[in-house]
Amino acid sequence: MAGATYRVELSLPNGSISTHWVTRDPQKDDPPYVDLSPASVAIPANTLKLYLDFSEPMEQGVFLKHLTLQRRNGEEVAGAFRETELWSPDGKRLTVMLHPGRQKTGVNLNIDEGPVLIVGEHYRLVVSGQWRSTSGVSLGKEGVFTLEPIAADHEQPDPARWQVHAPKAGTLDPLVVITDELFEPQIFQRALQVPGIAVQAEAKVIDLKRIEWRFMPEKPWKAGDHQITIDPELEDMAGNTTQKPFEVDLSSAKPRARASSITFRVSLR
Repeated sequence: MAGATYRVELSLPNGSISTHWVTRDPQKDDPPYVDLSPASVAIPANTLKLYLDFSEPMEQGVFLKHLTLQRRNGEEVAGAFRETELWSPDGKRLTVMLHPGRQKTGVNLNIDEGPVLIVGEHYRLVVSGQWRSTSGVSLGKEGVFTLEPIAADHEQPDPARWQVHAPKAGTLDPLVVITDELFEPQIFQRALQVPGIAVQAEAKVIDLKRIEWRFMPEKPWKAGDHQITIDPELEDMAGNTTQKPFEVDLSSAKPRARASSITFRVSLR
C-alpha cells in the first residue's frame, strides 16, 4: 500500500536472514497509461462500443466522472454513454458503451436528443488524468483520442467479401485474413478458429478501417481444403452480426444470415 513500510526477510543459503525495510512511494511509480481500441479515428456513426485498455487495473465505479466525449469546440456531448460499467476480470479493459437509445434509429432518445455521433463532425474522447489505478497512482495526463464518424453501418458482416491469403503446403507461413470493415481486434482474434490446427493468432487494424488477422500454425500446413469458422455472435462496430443486422425493419423481408465459415485451399509449392 502506498506510504506503508514493510519488513522483507530473505532466507540466505547459509541459513542467515537478511532483513530490509521497504516503503512504497507512489510518487516514484511509473504512471499508468491508456489506449483506445480499435485504434482508428474512422468509426461508423452508429458505433455501439469502444474499449479503453489500461496498463494497470483501474479504480472502478467512477468512469462517468473521468470520461467525456467532446465536440470540436470542446463542448461535451451530454448523455453519450450508457451508465453500465463493464470491466475485464483483470480490471484493465473497460467496455465503453455509447448510449444505444441514441445510437439506434427511431427510438425515443434518438429522436428527442439525436445520435451521439454525427457524420462530418469531429470528436475527442477524453480520459481524465486524475483517474487512478487500484494502487493509487493517477494517469497524470489526459488521454485524448480523436473520432471522425463515417457513414452509419446497417449491414451484416459478409465473410465472402473478406480477403484470404492461403499459405503453401509444408510451410509455417501464416494464413492471412483481411476484412472489408472495422472490428475490435481482440474480439475478432478470438472469434475465428481453424478447426484441427493449433495456431497462434494476432489481429490489428490496418488502413484505419479494416482488420488483418494472421494465423501462425505450430506444425507445417497440409495440402488440401481447410476451414475457418467464425463465431456467429461476432459483432462489427455497429452491433451487426453475420446472422442479423442490429437494426431490423419488421416491414421488410427477414434478413438472410451470412456464412459463418470460410473454406480455403492449401496448395503444394
